[in-house]
Amino acid sequence: WHHVKLNTLGLREKSFCNVNDAINCDLAAFSSYSKLLGFPTAAWGTVFHLIAIFVALWALFSAQDKKEDSLKTAGFNLFVFSIVGLVPTLYLAGVSAFVLKNLCLFCLISYIVNICFFALSALLKKSLDTKLTNFSINIPGWLWGASVFAFAFGLFVPSIMKSSAGVKLGEKELNLYLRAHKSNRKFETNTENSPGTGPKNAPITIVEFSDYQCPYCAVSSKTLPLALHDFKDSVRFIHKNYPLDPSCNPQIKSGGHSLACYASKSAWCVFKFAGDSAYFKAKNALFNEQSSLSRSLIDSIGLEFGKKSLEELSACRNSVDTQAAILRDVNEATALGVRGTPAIYLNGRELKGALYPEVLRKVIEDYLK
Repeated sequence: WHHVKLNTLGLREKSFCNVNDAINCDLAAFSSYSKLLGFPTAAWGTVFHLIAIFVALWALFSAQDKKEDSLKTAGFNLFVFSIVGLVPTLYLAGVSAFVLKNLCLFCLISYIVNICFFALSALLKKSLDTKLTNFSINIPGWLWGASVFAFAFGLFVPSIMKSSAGVKLGEKELNLYLRAHKSNRKFETNTENSPGTGPKNAPITIVEFSDYQCPYCAVSSKTLPLALHDFKDSVRFIHKNYPLDPSCNPQIKSGGHSLACYASKSAWCVFKFAGDSAYFKAKNALFNEQSSLSRSLIDSIGLEFGKKSLEELSACRNSVDTQAAILRDVNEATALGVRGTPAIYLNGRELKGALYPEVLRKVIEDYLK
């Protein structure tokens, strides 16, 4: 469910299993290793554990009924099945340690369970002195039926979950998003003098216009970095401001978000004071605290990441240069036709559905081909 929710709806709030950058289950759920043959890796794990339970029950029933040959057969099959689980366990543990360089608590628990399963089934096999030549393999019909149930349950439930989340993203829908993106008019987006991450010569550039009081922008701020992690060497990500606030956006005549301009200017000053890395930390902090934003909170975030005094932060925020920088982003967004946030452009073309990680992955993979 965690995998389905994140990859269809995006990351709405910090998951309880995210401790820090090194212990983060969302990163594993967003990675390309979270799927196998189009199904969540966790779904295959569910199938594996269900069948293991059924085979273990077979051994238990055989022991209770004192059917020695059946018990030996079940014990041997349990041992062989534990090896089937051990191989992907060791592979995925290696991926976690050396590729993602990240620890997922859910994954770790499953690794421990699978290793213990292998050890216990090996002890059972040894105690039964079981050899393949000692008996004929005769798997009962109910176990075949139970295995079919396990496959149906494990591999089709994710589709049901996706439908219950209110999003239908099959291959057909993903291709529609891709074709719609490629049919959009291509614009030249300015990537200079704006906060960015990723290689400057990357083949793909993503430019996002957002507002610090926009709820979907908060979702984007959490989802995009994780969804782009697999492509960190191929994507340059640029963040720009489009505050829906009349105090610095001429397109907003009245109302709007009263703190959006103040937050945008503060974040921009962090960029001027401390560079890209500090800017993105401040940006994430502002979105994480979106529900309780106030001028004092924005100030404290600016001071924490900008490493300057309140007087220096205020002077920067009120400067003509900062006002011009925000207005530059607003004018660019207006020229592109932006009317709401977040607005995301990939290589100059607007990408609708970018908050769905599956859509983002589909489009990026197509470009990289």
